[in-house]
Amino acid sequence: MVKGINVWKKNLASPGRLALACFLALLIWLVCMIPMMAHAANSNGTAVGVIRWDAQIGSSATGTLAGVGPDEERAMAPSVWHFRLPFYATEPTANSDTMNGTTQAIMDQEIAYAKDAGINYWAFDWYGSETGMQTQRNLYLSSTHKNDVNWAIIMFTHPLSSTDQTWLITQFQTSNYQKVAGGRPLVYAYNYSALVDTAQITAIRSQTFAAMGVQPYIVALDYGSSNAAAFAAQIGADAVSSYVTTGSNGNAYSIGASAEQSNWNNYKATGYPVIPWVTQGWDPRPRINLSSPPYGYASYPANSYETASTPTELANQLQSAINWNANNAASAPANAVLMYAWNEFSEGGYICPTLIPGGGGVNRNYLDAIKGVNTTPVGGGSSFVTGKTLSGTIRNNYGDYVGTKITVGSTPITVTQLGRYYVAGNSGTHTLKIVNASTGADLASSVINMSTGTADGLGFKYVALNTPQTLAANTAYYIVSLETNGGDQWYDGNTALTATSAAVINSNVYKNGSYVTSGSTGNSFGPVNFKYTSGTNLALGKTYSASSQWDASQAGAKAFDGSNSTNWQAGSGTTFNGQWVQVDFGSSTTFGRAVINEYLDNRTSGYRIEYWNGSSWATAYTGTTIGPNKTVTFTPVTGTKARIYFTSGLYTPIIFEFEVYSS
Repeated sequence: MVKGINVWKKNLASPGRLALACFLALLIWLVCMIPMMAHAANSNGTAVGVIRWDAQIGSSATGTLAGVGPDEERAMAPSVWHFRLPFYATEPTANSDTMNGTTQAIMDQEIAYAKDAGINYWAFDWYGSETGMQTQRNLYLSSTHKNDVNWAIIMFTHPLSSTDQTWLITQFQTSNYQKVAGGRPLVYAYNYSALVDTAQITAIRSQTFAAMGVQPYIVALDYGSSNAAAFAAQIGADAVSSYVTTGSNGNAYSIGASAEQSNWNNYKATGYPVIPWVTQGWDPRPRINLSSPPYGYASYPANSYETASTPTELANQLQSAINWNANNAASAPANAVLMYAWNEFSEGGYICPTLIPGGGGVNRNYLDAIKGVNTTPVGGGSSFVTGKTLSGTIRNNYGDYVGTKITVGSTPITVTQLGRYYVAGNSGTHTLKIVNASTGADLASSVINMSTGTADGLGFKYVALNTPQTLAANTAYYIVSLETNGGDQWYDGNTALTATSAAVINSNVYKNGSYVTSGSTGNSFGPVNFKYTSGTNLALGKTYSASSQWDASQAGAKAFDGSNSTNWQAGSGTTFNGQWVQVDFGSSTTFGRAVINEYLDNRTSGYRIEYWNGSSWATAYTGTTIGPNKTVTFTPVTGTKARIYFTSGLYTPIIFEFEVYSS
């Protein structure tokens, strides 16, 4: 699909050609910006989605789109592009039908590839049954494997008829339609002004609520944060995102990737929630170079291409997006990522496995790289450092790891994020890690980009660990940052920190072959910091039940699975008062603290935390509102079960997590 830089709107002479080019271009562009939110292979983490633009249909398209399949095949015919042909294609010797993916066997194989890589859903650019370009979507929906990968719609790539709208509301209610943010159907809306229908969005909202008790989660796709915010306001969207990040002049992929990461923050600055987008690559030269006749559905400047990403670069960019969600949880309630693209072979997005030219088999390196990415959302926790007195000396004349040594107190802690102090002008990347002080073994690490994100009130920027790291009680560790001689500045070791009682700051530490400590209590080079949680969630790995459930994907157990991307919702048609969700510990358990996360609209207005004392339910805590994150403490109680019992609220209760702690 064509990139949304308005290039495709140019050089289209007639109204008929304009309509054809616009529809197809919009579809391609939308496929490049797939929103991501799924409950499939990566059900306990960020929902990873990939855009589909299904033009690999031979001569199946009709009307103004009739030539799209043949044009795709002509564009990919030169041997220089054969490495980008889909796995089911044959290397062409002429402009013959070599890229037709319209069989059930091919679609089933695509689903298998996507599932194996951990892709949660496909975002389909919408084309109606009158176009012929619905063929591959229909094959997906008729597959016996469709539940292995969810799907979502990208609207306004083609008109959505009233009949199709009714059908879509029915699809929202199926188990394989992608849900986010508390069971809300994920809907992307692409800003092609000729097709945008605000009244249709309003109708879809009301019809979805009538059918499901929740509204769809609508994401406005547009280029540039200001445009995205304006479009979101126009249609009443819930979030903003973009379709793709384009490149030019054959620049390195890293240049576009860095700009893409910066734009996640620019979109956040609009005040709208964000679904970060991840571009695999941008290179429409197969279309640009096509002549006699030229490519009929998009046009681009001759220099509109970049160097392709390596599989490792793509995996790193996806990991950065997942970490961004964790580090900006308040701005990423959907916890999804949008990738460009599954099958934009001639435009430069080809995550789908491709042919190895000359009969060498199938190349699935991009999928294998994605498969290795950790999608478990992490983040949160409390800052270890509570205050600072910075050194009078700023330096950047040492190249190795520097930081602080700590000794954990009598209770284990779990580190969720690592932090480095931001000095004005810092723009580099730094590896932050945790090291066992006695063995020198690296325990956990992550890379922070100091040019992105916003420092907290103490001045630290954070990056989430892919997997939270538990630090043992009464054990010493180093928290360090990799610095570069002549790179970003940092404060010298007589910086003094105050911190919580979770651990003691023993001294500075730096690496010079081995780790060397210096300074005294409270000192840190940098300085560095971390966020952590303490205690054990007593509700994990137990037995669960609920008064009712909306469907099997929103059962009571979903409120106790350790993931804020899944949820329990009470049954359709139930009253708020009297609903409950509970954990059975299996034995007498003492607890005095609970953490509750509910749906974004703060629908609860009355509830109790109760415990089973052996003969009846007793009240441990009575509360009113909950909201996205509520921690409550109370006099410790002992029981074999614990539950939230709702007494008042709007609609039906939706709980993402109910965590129970000893104190």
